[in-house]
Amino acid sequence: MTIPTTPEAVVQAITRGDLDQVVATMTTHQKHRYDAHRAVVRQMDWLGLDREIDSAWAVFTDDATDPDSYLVRYGCYLPIVTAAVAEHVRRKRRPNPLARDARSSKISELMRIINESVTVEQVTRDEAPHLTIIPGKRESHSPCPICSGHDRFILKTETPSWGYCRKCGFAPDVIGLAAYFWGLDLTRADSFRETVLRLAERYAGGTRGGI
Repeated sequence: MTIPTTPEAVVQAITRGDLDQVVATMTTHQKHRYDAHRAVVRQMDWLGLDREIDSAWAVFTDDATDPDSYLVRYGCYLPIVTAAVAEHVRRKRRPNPLARDARSSKISELMRIINESVTVEQVTRDEAPHLTIIPGKRESHSPCPICSGHDRFILKTETPSWGYCRKCGFAPDVIGLAAYFWGLDLTRADSFRETVLRLAERYAGGTRGGI
């Protein structure tokens, strides 16, 4: 198989089912970013996913007249575009299980509440007390849940909240971070639902209510 080296080749490879081939070309850092962003795009609705692809693609495929700049952009956005396009292809081939569930609207509403009221700092403090948080006004810092360190993990204190590791690229939102701490796989509909429900119960005053 030909190794994809252009944005167009990346999309073609994913579309024809060669996602593993694309991921195999990534560095360890890029694979961490791909895994983190895959969890993020799984939570998006169709409109959000389309917007994510459009915005990332615009940077990914920008004018390559400056080779150095292009290589940097390619390296940074390869994991993001790969995750978003792969999710789009996945939904086209197999409808999202949540979309077939009559309870999905309730889950979506709980997700909205969580994203508007819960921060990654709260989740880190409660679910991973061994990670010492250095508080700040707009962002706090802590060791990375994946690669440790001292203060390399940035925790955005404003909502919607997210984290980012300056070393390994781990970049979860609240739902993604909670799922990581609880050992839940967000690629599974039941695990995704369990993460949202547990977060709502613990942090947003929600109840399962038969969901």
